[in-house]
Amino acid sequence: MADNTKEKKNEIKLKIDEKKKKKIIFGAVCATVILIILLILFVTGAFNKILGFFGVDVNEKLIASAESVSFNPTGDYVMTACDDVVIMCDENGVTGYDNNGVWKWTHGAKYVAPVIASYDEFALVYDSESKSVAIFNGSGYVWSRTFDNTVRCAVAHSGTSFLSVICDSDEYNSEILIVDFSEATKDIFQGKFVDEYIITSAISPDRSQFALSGFYYEGDKTVGVIMFFRMSDGEVYSTEISEQIYPYVKYSDSSTLIAANSDSIKSFVKKTTIDTKSD
Repeated sequence: MADNTKEKKNEIKLKIDEKKKKKIIFGAVCATVILIILLILFVTGAFNKILGFFGVDVNEKLIASAESVSFNPTGDYVMTACDDVVIMCDENGVTGYDNNGVWKWTHGAKYVAPVIASYDEFALVYDSESKSVAIFNGSGYVWSRTFDNTVRCAVAHSGTSFLSVICDSDEYNSEILIVDFSEATKDIFQGKFVDEYIITSAISPDRSQFALSGFYYEGDKTVGVIMFFRMSDGEVYSTEISEQIYPYVKYSDSSTLIAANSDSIKSFVKKTTIDTKSD
């Protein structure tokens, strides 16, 4: 009885193996036939005729074209583009040009060591020497503010009128202000950090929370840290410690923060608790 069962199992296995071989052979034959057909179409020129039948001009030549536009900055300069306007900072101030290099406007602000970044509808300029941050768009000057301490970095948050301004401080390692440039007198948050060096920030799309990324020293060791704050009261609700520093942080949605450096990417997801103040 056992021998008959064993023979049946072997017979079933052989049938399965045979079916697999037939499938493999059939697939290889189909691939070969398709390859031969394509080769014949290409060699005989029929492939081009088929493309022509569907309105594709195989003889059309695509030539890249570009128009040279001349700018004449004075001294050292930085430049970017936003809202179809080229914005340049040089010794004359901040100037906007259209796509043809035609002057549109000039703002007389003088910056010593400006850094400029482009966003969807405006350009952000900050200068560590003059301790100032400014916003310009396609029409010209929008907003500016001079801070008490040296501006180390400034970041605009897409979809909002919020800026994060990170400053050096004589009393603290870092000072950060989140300001609303649509309301010149309104500060959303101000924080001073004794231990941490803050390098960048991110605000969630629903403006319910924000994250600060930086590092601190633990003896001879550098420790990366990301701190999560509630926007409503500015309190820390979570802190993530890492062996690496993450200079890039951005919210992909209102509950997920993406943190990245040259070696790794991390995702942090906010989880709702019964007591929402502890989220």
